[in-house]
Amino acid sequence: MKNRRSVSLNLILIIIILILLTSNFAAGSNPGTATDPIVTQSYVEGRLAALNKSIDERLKALESNSSGSGASLQFQVFSLEAGQILHLNGNTQFILRSGEATAIGGQGGGLSDLTTGIDLGTGENITKNHLLLVPKTDGRGVTMKTFGWVMVSGDYSVE
Repeated sequence: MKNRRSVSLNLILIIIILILLTSNFAAGSNPGTATDPIVTQSYVEGRLAALNKSIDERLKALESNSSGSGASLQFQVFSLEAGQILHLNGNTQFILRSGEATAIGGQGGGLSDLTTGIDLGTGENITKNHLLLVPKTDGRGVTMKTFGWVMVSGDYSVE
C-alpha cells in the first residue's frame, strides 16, 4: 500500500513538474514576436557597417580638429621665454610646471583654476602645478614673467 502511494505521489509530482516546465518555456521568449524579433544576417551586417562608418567619421573629425595650431588630445610640454604670451582657446587645459606667469582674462572672466576652484583674472599669478581650464575663446591666455615649462592640452598659439 505504501509503495502504491509513493509511486502515485511520485507520478503526480513528475506531472506537476512537467506542466510547470512546459508552461515556463511557452511563456518565455517567442522568436518572431514584437518582444523578440527575428533578424537576418544582412540586417545585422548593415547595422554594423553603419556603426563603423559613424565611428570612422567621428575619428576623422577628431583628427582634423587636433591638427594645426597646437591642438591636441594629449598634453604637450614645451618651454616659454619671459615676455611670451600663450593664447589659449576654449576648452584648453593648462599647467605651469616651472617659472612664473600671470593670467590674461577675457570678456567673460579669467582662467578657471580647477585645483583651487577660483577664477584667475588678468594679472593674477598662476600657481605651479595647478590645472587651469579656459572656458571659451575670448582672448584668455598666459603671460610668462620668467622662463618656464608649461603643459597644454587643446588649441593654443604663442606670441
